[in-house]
Amino acid sequence: SNLGDNVFLRNDGGSFTEVAAQAEVLDGVDPGSELLITSWGTIWGDFDNDGWEDLLVVNGFVPAAPFITNEKDAHNSLFMNDGDGTFTRLDSELSGIADAGAARGVGMTDVDFDGWLDFYVADNGFDAVIEDGDQNRLYRNNQSLGDADNQWLELRLRGTRSNLEGIGARVEADVAGDTLKRFVLGDPVYISSGSRMVHFGLGKSPRVDRLRVIWPSGTVQQWVDVRAERHLEFREASVLVRKLKAPRLTAQGMQLTAQIANLGRSDSSYEMSFEVLRPGGQIVGLAAIESGTIGADEVGEVQTVFALSQVQIQALAGERIDIRVRLRSQRAMDSERTSFELK
Repeated sequence: SNLGDNVFLRNDGGSFTEVAAQAEVLDGVDPGSELLITSWGTIWGDFDNDGWEDLLVVNGFVPAAPFITNEKDAHNSLFMNDGDGTFTRLDSELSGIADAGAARGVGMTDVDFDGWLDFYVADNGFDAVIEDGDQNRLYRNNQSLGDADNQWLELRLRGTRSNLEGIGARVEADVAGDTLKRFVLGDPVYISSGSRMVHFGLGKSPRVDRLRVIWPSGTVQQWVDVRAERHLEFREASVLVRKLKAPRLTAQGMQLTAQIANLGRSDSSYEMSFEVLRPGGQIVGLAAIESGTIGADEVGEVQTVFALSQVQIQALAGERIDIRVRLRSQRAMDSERTSFELK
């Protein structure tokens, strides 16, 4: 944000390129008065749940030297991401965010837990800035910015080895062949602090194929096959699934093996479920839930046998299947899904 043209720096992997004009987010001059616009708080969020993060910039007049003339009644700016490196600025009257106050800060969250992001604007209320003073404003998303059928997922991190709110964590969601990324930050906006909630717009996808959290502690934790339109708490785990081993067909059925590790400082009990699926997602069967205890800083294996008849064993030989495991320990969960060819 800036007095006049804003700056948008694109990360080119070790260097940056200024692309505000190319992306159509300059917003430096009021189209009516042709005076400079003074921008303050900026925030990124997927306001229409199409899978692309949009840009909200709040603008507000500031008293300055006579030679710096900035627009007193500049409206806030909402730039919708077109998905091709450019943005479309919504008319502030039509979008419902027309606020000619002296905006300074902005905080974002889902106030009513409907899966659509709302935001709160902190205005400068001093009479010296705005003639009649000013008021803060809460803008509730009425789902009219995009397709109301777009899907979403919201989660809140709870650190155990890392800090409680997971500040500094990176969250990645694999959705329909793309990877969406979010970072949990402290107070990234001018004089403002929003929610630590992590929000993903998913477009028309009914699920997240794989959800990964890279915690500040270095722990990498994941959930697979997460249904959309849910509010989740993602608790940092100490007991994790390291990998799945190739299943073996035996006379009794299918032997399934998972390697797990305890990163904690004390012994931990766990429960683990094994599922056998066809690549399209159809469940072949659910093996017995295995439970046990793993020692501190220990790596171990969990095995189970998925009972099959000889006819089923012969039918499955040579087929490709998926193994999905879910591990629960101390109110935290980790999971994995891997594809194998049965031999």
